[in-house]
Parts: sequence; C-alpha cells; structure tokens
Amino acid sequence: MNKAVLRLAYEHFTRYQAWLVGQPLAENTKRVYRSRLNHFLAFVAQSGAHSDVFTDASERDNVVKTYKRYLGQSGDASPNSINAALAAANHFYQFLGLPPTKTKRVELSAEVTGSLTGNEQQKLLLAAQCTRRSKDRAILTLLLFTGIRISECAVLRLNDVITHGRRPRVIVRASNGGHSREIPLNVEACKSIQEWLNERSQKFADRETVYSGETGTLFRSKSA
Repeated sequence: MNKAVLRLAYEHFTRYQAWLVGQPLAENTKRVYRSRLNHFLAFVAQSGAHSDVFTDASERDNVVKTYKRYLGQSGDASPNSINAALAAANHFYQFLGLPPTKTKRVELSAEVTGSLTGNEQQKLLLAAQCTRRSKDRAILTLLLFTGIRISECAVLRLNDVITHGRRPRVIVRASNGGHSREIPLNVEACKSIQEWLNERSQKFADRETVYSGETGTLFRSKSA
C-alpha cells in the first residue's frame, strides 16, 4: 500500500465530505457517494498508483478503468452497482477540479431496461439518485430495475413487494384472469423501496397500495 497516496486520499476524502454536506443532493445519494468513494479510495491506495492520480486526468482515467474491471471480475457487483461506484468516483474527481472521466459506464441489460437507450438509462438513474422525495426515488428505481409498466406500478399492494429475505421480488398481478409474474429486486431497488415504505407507514398505514398519494388515495399512473 502506498502510504503517501493513502494519506492524500484521506485528506481529500475529509474535504469532500465537508463539501458534500452543502450540496443540493438527497441524503440517500450523499450516503451512497460516501460509501462508494470510501471503497474506491481504498482500492486506489492499494493499486500502486502515485499521488498524481488526484491531479492528472490521464492517471485518473487509468485507475478508474482498472477499478471498473476489478469490480466486474469480482463477481459480487451488478452492472448497476458498478455504475453507482463510477458515478461516485466521477463526482469526487469533479470536486477536485478534474473533467469527467472517459471511462464508460456498464450498459444495463435490455431485459431490465426495456427500450431505454444507454443515455436514457443514465439520466433515469441519476434522477433516482438525486431526487429528494423517497417516494419518487422508489418509483424510479422500481421502473428502471424491473421494467414493469407505470400502470402496473400504480396498483401494487403491500403484499406484492418483498424487500427482505432470500428472494426479494415484486409480484405483478395480472388483470382479466391472466398469469401473474414475479420479478427479482436488486439491492438498490430494495433499499429505495424500503425507505419509502418506512416513511409511508407513518402517513398511510391504513392503505393497501404501495404508492399512496398525499391524501392517502391510490397512486394514479397519470401522476407518475
């Protein structure tokens, strides 16, 4: 481990955290950035990189690309997790005054994202990370990571969404006697949905639908 790089990483991370407090981002996004960045900087310190990794865009791109490859080869990180890690690293380096990294994000599976282009996926993921309302964040992540229709999202009931246990999933119940289907939920979707459910339990505990409106009425697809 390069102790000089580790010391610089700690100093930059401390300054970044203080700066992040005043940024117009959701608290959940700030927590994600801090967590992902902590992991990234630990990797940088162990990678053999030199101190110019914090000042030189080319050296930065090299270590970010290596980090992306490391996450992909570990087998533990989903494409969404890798993209979230890259977004955190990019946000940190922009704080340091460097231009956005040239390292490309991982393209999300068409099975998950439907007809969205790669650029549209990134915009939706960023919108989900940055929104202040837990309800909006839960809706966006659910739509992005499951590919269900807005109309299906609007009629989900509490027992249709399972965020804990060995098989987190959403159950989309068919109308007109059709077959229902179960769609797995990843870690990011579970976390966002559970945050909304925690808040929802204090406002609309007597309602069965997941996305109740401000008046406790059924969430309607037009308002999505």
